[in-house]
Amino acid sequence: EQPQSKEPAAVSSYEQQRLENIRRNQEMLAMLNLKGIADSARRKAVRKNKVVRSKKPPKRRDSAPSRRSLRVQNLDPEGHKLPDNFRPLPQNAYRPREREEGTLERDHQVEQGLPQGPRGRRRGGRQARGQAGRLHAGLRQGARSAADPGGLRDKGVPAAIPEGFVTKVCPQRIYSAAVHPGDRLMIAAGDKYGNVGLWRVGAADEDDGVAQFHPHGNVVAGLMFDKKDPNKMNCSSYDGRIRTLDLQKQCFSELLCEDDDSFYGMDAKKGSSVVYVSTLSGSVIRTDPREKKSKQEWSLHENKIFTVSINPGDTNYFCTASLDRTVRIWDERNIKKKPIHQMIHGLCVSGASFSPNGRHIVSCCNDCRLRVWRTEDLKKGTQIDNGPEPASSLKHDTRTGRWLTKFKCEWDPKQSNAFVVGSMDQPRCVEVYGVNEGSKISRIMRLRDDYVGSVQSVNLFHPTLNALLSANSSGRCHVWTSAEVKEA
Repeated sequence: EQPQSKEPAAVSSYEQQRLENIRRNQEMLAMLNLKGIADSARRKAVRKNKVVRSKKPPKRRDSAPSRRSLRVQNLDPEGHKLPDNFRPLPQNAYRPREREEGTLERDHQVEQGLPQGPRGRRRGGRQARGQAGRLHAGLRQGARSAADPGGLRDKGVPAAIPEGFVTKVCPQRIYSAAVHPGDRLMIAAGDKYGNVGLWRVGAADEDDGVAQFHPHGNVVAGLMFDKKDPNKMNCSSYDGRIRTLDLQKQCFSELLCEDDDSFYGMDAKKGSSVVYVSTLSGSVIRTDPREKKSKQEWSLHENKIFTVSINPGDTNYFCTASLDRTVRIWDERNIKKKPIHQMIHGLCVSGASFSPNGRHIVSCCNDCRLRVWRTEDLKKGTQIDNGPEPASSLKHDTRTGRWLTKFKCEWDPKQSNAFVVGSMDQPRCVEVYGVNEGSKISRIMRLRDDYVGSVQSVNLFHPTLNALLSANSSGRCHVWTSAEVKEA
C-alpha cells in the first residue's frame, strides 16, 4: 500500500480574521515607530542605574583677613604692646535713665524734695520735716560714748546684730552709704532710683527712726557727711548733680550741676568742705561750697572714675580708680597729663583708697584680687609704663554680677591696719581684713548673723564707735555692734 499524502487543512473564517488583525496592528506599529522609542527608553534606564561618583570639593585655604584690629594684634589704641594680663572689657549694658529738668534752689524745703515713708509711702511735708528734726535732735542730745581705738579685732568680743538694729532704709538697691561721725548711730543710704534714707538706729518712733527723701532722679552713687560741718550731707548722683541736705534747716541745696555728665564717688580733706567728685567722663571736679561759680576740673582717665581718695597723711596727693583697669596717683599741686604712678590691674577697679594714716593704698578689682601698696615704695620714683608691684595681694571673689552693687574696701578710721569688704561666700557674711607691719593682707574675721541672709555689698565702719554698717540690694541696712554701744 502506498502512504497517504498530508494535505493542509482548510483555514476557518475565524482564524483568517485573527491573522488579518495581527497584520494590520503590526503595520500600525511600524508606522508609529514604537519599537525604536521603547529601545531608547530602555537604554536610558540602564544609564540611570549606574553609580556616578561625585568629585571631591577642593580644600579651602586659610587666608589672613584683609584688616586686623589693634586688639587682635595685641596693641593698644596708640600702637603700643598690651600687658600680658590684658583681657577684653565686657560690654556695658547700662543705659542711664532720663535726667530731671531744672535745678534745685537754696530755699528748697524738704516737702518739695518728695519725701517718702519707711516703706516707700509718700508722706506730707510737715511729717517729713518733723522726722528730720527728730533725727537732728537725737544727734544733739546723745550721750557721749567712749571711742574704740582698738576696733573690732582688739576688743575680742564677737560682733553681732542686736534686735532692732535691722531695718529697710531705702526702697531699692543701695549703692552708697555714710555714717554720721557723732556719738549716736545715724545711718544714711542712697539707692538706685535717687532715694536717700536717714536712719536713727535704735529709735522708738512709729517709723523705726527712718526718714526717706527723693532729691535725685537717678542712682545715688556717693554719700558723704561734711567733714567741717557734720550737720550737712552731700549726695552725688548719675543725674549729674551734687545736692546738700542741711539737717538743721531741713532743706536741700544744689552744690554742683553738670547736665552732660554723671557723678560717682566723693571725698574731702579733713576739716574742709571742699568736695572732690569723680565723673563718668574720666575727670575729677573740685568744687567749693563757698564759691559756687568757681570749680576746677582735671581730665585724668579715658574711662569713668569710680572713686577718688585723698591721702590723709599728705592731702596734696589723691588716687583714682577707673574702668580702664588702672589706679593712678596724682599731685594736686602739679597735675599733668601723666600721673605720678599708675598701677595696672587685670580688669576694671571698682575702688581704691588710702589708709587713715596714708601709709597704704588698697584696691578692689573685678579680677577677684585685693591689692595693697606701700606709699613709701611709691615715693622712690615715677613709674608709668608697667607700674609698681603691690606689696601684697589676696584672692577674693568680687564677681557680683549686674544685680549687686560692686564691692569696695573701706578702712576703719579708728585704726589704720584694718578694712572691711563684702563677700560672696555661703553662708552670707562680711569679711574684715588686716594689714600687718610687713604690708601683708590677712583675713581677721568673718561676721555672720541670723539676720544676714543676703550679700552685703556696701560696708562701713563707724568713725568713733565700735560699730559697723552693712547694706544689701533690697534697701535693708544692718548694724553690727557690741553691748556697750547698744546701751549707749
